[in-house]
Amino acid sequence: MKDTNNQANAARAPALFVYGTLRRGFGNPFARRLRREASHLTTGTLSGFHLVDVGHYPGLVRCEDPAHCVTGDLFRLPDHPEPLLAELDAYEGCSTDPDVPGEYVRETARVNTGGESPVAAWIYRFNRNASHLPVVPDGDYLAYRGLCERCGRAGAEKFGGLILCGACIEAAGSCCTEFDSDD
Repeated sequence: MKDTNNQANAARAPALFVYGTLRRGFGNPFARRLRREASHLTTGTLSGFHLVDVGHYPGLVRCEDPAHCVTGDLFRLPDHPEPLLAELDAYEGCSTDPDVPGEYVRETARVNTGGESPVAAWIYRFNRNASHLPVVPDGDYLAYRGLCERCGRAGAEKFGGLILCGACIEAAGSCCTEFDSDD
């Protein structure tokens, strides 16, 4: 997606917040590339938005209630993020033609990480009418789909602050340091 303030926004947003099929736990080629080229920082939340179920993926939609929030993963982008962002823009259906709106729009937002101040990050906002689509309860797509955020297996459940399958819960119970490593 071409943004008239793209260079200025890129300087303000060295991070990317993902809430759906690009999150840790998904094994598609785009999620794997993101994990290879960017560094996972933390899980965060985005206030004033909710998720809708578009079908096989969610859509991020602004809402009037600032208490609504979406859970996702925050990644630090590489020093030269343009090739990665261009591929992710194509995956997300962002249009490079201002006369042809894409399914998603990449824009900046402030992500809460539990730290002192929010982090500026790119987000992909759903750019279609979502009034007829079901809302994802609690704004957490991994929990909604029951997918483990470590390995992507179905049948996951909340375990502490994570969504994990039985095998990963067992590994987490061992308190081993390698559990925190990202694949």
